[in-house]
Amino acid sequence: LSATLTGAVELESLDGSAPVLAGVQVSVAGTSLVAVTDVDGGYSIAGVPPGSWAIQAVATGYDLVTLTGIVLTLDDGGREHVLPTLSLPLSRGDVTGIVALKLPNGLVEASGGASVSVDGLAGAELTDPEGSFFVAGVPVGIHQLTATKTGFLTSTSTVAVTRNAVYDLGTL
Repeated sequence: LSATLTGAVELESLDGSAPVLAGVQVSVAGTSLVAVTDVDGGYSIAGVPPGSWAIQAVATGYDLVTLTGIVLTLDDGGREHVLPTLSLPLSRGDVTGIVALKLPNGLVEASGGASVSVDGLAGAELTDPEGSFFVAGVPVGIHQLTATKTGFLTSTSTVAVTRNAVYDLGTL
């Protein structure tokens, strides 16, 4: 006798827009039982036998989420079990480097106190006295990094952030 597990997923949004919920893969860990979410983020996995199970949800650009402690008994056979919503956070990485900004006269110098911002993220980081910076928690993907400081020309660079990695930009 098997049971059906149903539930929904939600995806973290960087800018407040509604992410596409269709296509998230939800599976019963250690089995071949898999479902793909619909446009509303819903899923249904039929044929789950009695036992103690974990449910995993994965989507490109998001961290894997696991829900553990799902226990099904023989008495649960033929029933539908609604699980809590699985919330997938955006995968993130970090960016580091040194800011060396150009003065209007063409000279370049390391710029302590420069503001470093990443498109799509609120706020900015300030460089240390040697011009070094570290921006943590940047969502995976291609981003524009901008360094500014009063009296200097603005400098920009494109960075490709990968999951759980530190991208060393070098000198900006």
